[in-house]
Amino acid sequence: MAVKDYFLLLRPANCVIAGIASLIGFWIASGKILLNEHALLAFLAVFFVCGAGQAVNDYFDLEIDGKKKSKRPLASGKIKPHDAFSFSMVLFLLGLVFAIFLGSLAFMIALFMSLLLTAYSAFPKLKFLGNWIVALGTAMTLVFGAAIAGNFGIVIWLFPAMLFANAARELIKDLEDLHADKGVKKTLPSMIGVKRSKYVIAAVYALAIMFSYYAFSFGIVKSYFYLLFVSIAAVVFFLSVFSVGKNNFSKAQSLAKLGMVFALLAYFAVLF
Repeated sequence: MAVKDYFLLLRPANCVIAGIASLIGFWIASGKILLNEHALLAFLAVFFVCGAGQAVNDYFDLEIDGKKKSKRPLASGKIKPHDAFSFSMVLFLLGLVFAIFLGSLAFMIALFMSLLLTAYSAFPKLKFLGNWIVALGTAMTLVFGAAIAGNFGIVIWLFPAMLFANAARELIKDLEDLHADKGVKKTLPSMIGVKRSKYVIAAVYALAIMFSYYAFSFGIVKSYFYLLFVSIAAVVFFLSVFSVGKNNFSKAQSLAKLGMVFALLAYFAVLF
């Protein structure tokens, strides 16, 4: 057991991206880039809540990760299960403490998502609903940032695109983990089959792209830089769907992540 193992348990890259998304939401709502105590607190609150969600999910997914022979710190035995659970609770607490200083609305969002992420992990049988909880948690990072500034005017139109894009990625993960999840989790592919799930993924991606262009088409977002990055993201999402169709779920996952990076760049470009 080492500090590095605990650090890896919270998937720091995911937490950093989530923290950046909250900053972007805060900046969009503020109308400018602010590097102040609110920005720091927002980043830390989201970073720790996200990390807690990752750690508690690994705790409840120990059996599945064992089937996949995962090298994750918990599944590989580097961290004991009860230590991982305690660690996740400490992270949740830290995230909520930081959120307290950002106002009651921001704190309530952080608390709501903390409870929801824990419930999602604790009831793996309902993974077909959990996909949307994870996607909601990711999209809520923008709303969390906007809540600090108290202005949801633009963010509320970007929220659906982020929600659907992340939901599509979660569904691709279900296809990738279909055999490991068998008998443990009830997922969309296990309920309706692989072929129909592919159509659902394509439809959900289409909704994400539609909402992205909606914000620009109706003048909610006027930045042409936004349009550029959204268009790049749309192409990458299309390539992800193509990979799903070819049963290359690992590549589809990688493309989904890349598409989300361009989507975040598009949201950041709203400021210019």
